[in-house]
Amino acid sequence: MARATFGMGCYWAAEEVFRTLPGVTATQAGFSNGRDEGVSEAEVFSGAAGHTEVVAIDFDPARVSFEALLTLFWANHDAAAPAKPIVRSAIFFHDEGQRLAAQASRTAQPGPVVTEIAPAGRFWRGPEKDQQYVARHAAQAAQ
Repeated sequence: MARATFGMGCYWAAEEVFRTLPGVTATQAGFSNGRDEGVSEAEVFSGAAGHTEVVAIDFDPARVSFEALLTLFWANHDAAAPAKPIVRSAIFFHDEGQRLAAQASRTAQPGPVVTEIAPAGRFWRGPEKDQQYVARHAAQAAQ
C-alpha cells in the first residue's frame, strides 16, 4: 500500500474525485503540513497554523499508479488559482518517486501553475462531518 496527499481546494470535492477509483483503498479529508503543537481548530481554519486542506489517499500501486492519481489531480482543480488561507494547490510527496513524478507532471502543465510540491508532513483527519461529505449529501438528497 502507498499514500498520496493532494491539496485541491475544498477537501470535500477532492475526496470525491478519488473515493471510488479502483485501486484506492481509503480516502480521508483533512489537513497537512501545518504547525504541530498547540493548534486550535480555529487557528487551522483561519490559516494561522499553516495547514492545507487535503485529501489523503491510500492506494494499491499494483492497481493504480501514482501517475494516474496525478492525472486526476490536475484534471479536477484549478492549479493556477491563488492560494487562500488553507485552500491551495499542493502535492505532498511521500517518497522520492512521488517527488520526481510530481515535479515532472507540474512541468508538463500548460499555463501558469502555482502548485506547491513539498514533503508530506503530519496529517490531521478532518471532522467526521466532513468525511465523504459529497457522497453522503448526494445520498440524502436522493431519498
